[in-house]
Amino acid sequence: MKTIAAHFIIVAAVTLASAPGRAQIFTVIATVGQSPVSGPLTRDLEGNIYGASSYYGNQSCNQSTYCGSIYKVDPTGKVTFLYNFRGQPDGAMAMPGLVRDASGNLYGTTEYGGTYNFGTVFKLDPGGDETILHSFAGPPNDGEGPLAGLIADSQGNLYGTTEEGGLRTNCSFGCGTVFEVTPAGKETVLYRFNGGTDGAAPWGASLLLSGGALYGTTVAGGNTSGICQGQGFVPGCGTVFKLDETGETVLHSFIGTDGLGPVAGVIRDSAGNLYGTATAGGDLTCNSGFGCGLVYKLDSSGNETVLHTFEAQQDGQTPTAALTFDQGVLYGSSEGIFKGGGIFQVNSSGNFAMVYPLPADTSTMIRDSEGNLYGVYNGQVFRFAP
Repeated sequence: MKTIAAHFIIVAAVTLASAPGRAQIFTVIATVGQSPVSGPLTRDLEGNIYGASSYYGNQSCNQSTYCGSIYKVDPTGKVTFLYNFRGQPDGAMAMPGLVRDASGNLYGTTEYGGTYNFGTVFKLDPGGDETILHSFAGPPNDGEGPLAGLIADSQGNLYGTTEEGGLRTNCSFGCGTVFEVTPAGKETVLYRFNGGTDGAAPWGASLLLSGGALYGTTVAGGNTSGICQGQGFVPGCGTVFKLDETGETVLHSFIGTDGLGPVAGVIRDSAGNLYGTATAGGDLTCNSGFGCGLVYKLDSSGNETVLHTFEAQQDGQTPTAALTFDQGVLYGSSEGIFKGGGIFQVNSSGNFAMVYPLPADTSTMIRDSEGNLYGVYNGQVFRFAP
């Protein structure tokens, strides 16, 4: 495997504490259309927000839906669609989680499109000209179907995951990959999951770069006993993994009661603790025996602490977005199908509160210098002052 430690930058970490009280204000900024996964927005120093939507764009994609668009929202709420995807051999179904470089170029992924219709990594320059940097070729040697956005290192190299592609040992369409793409478009597959104890299907989770390693989650694989025997297309309740120049290390394999099917990625504090959400698991009397999900903490040795277990009626269920640090507190969202969902906060001691009710969950939120959080809810960009 290619040595990747030299490329990585250390992500700033925050120590958890109690957030001071202040007015909680939820403001809808713009309507941009929904996206099938919950990746984060991108914000520049001028306050412009950039995102990807699976709506809008060309309607002739072979998925019988829109091909997707890249949009910009200025501080006044004006929406500009910077690019509309056209479908194969261009991209289709743009995924949230864009990377913006110092020159104003945007980088991202599409689930479909490209040469083989297995998805792409693209670049969009400030003039609106798009370049396909890489077309995924599918199993066994390449990935297929990226559902997550990208992250970048200090040299502009891009890192991401594909849900499928790679090894077909235990997965009909491949168990997924971790990849690197250079600014010039050279791709390297850093890891191919085999669907066993190492995990399978890194879904909508953007990777984390920290301390010379990549961290992420898989929705399947890992522990294949008990409730995990029959989960999804491949057994296993999912994993949290680390990938560095020595290879992949599974930091935690979920067993159901401590989490199941983590869609979201992880964030890290200055002590090396990782925090994330599991879409299901926890209280297995909830959600027809699958559990309503939870918030977890992993210490630097991989020991897990469940910080909060969702119970549907009281606090929502099925958290799919990653957590966000704001003034030392973790913020996220849960779905309110049976009421009780919305934006929540929790700290490292497990002190939990619902802070703003919403019937559906939000995308992964990002934070500005003043502590405001930004995300997408029901196709609308919002600002939340916690």
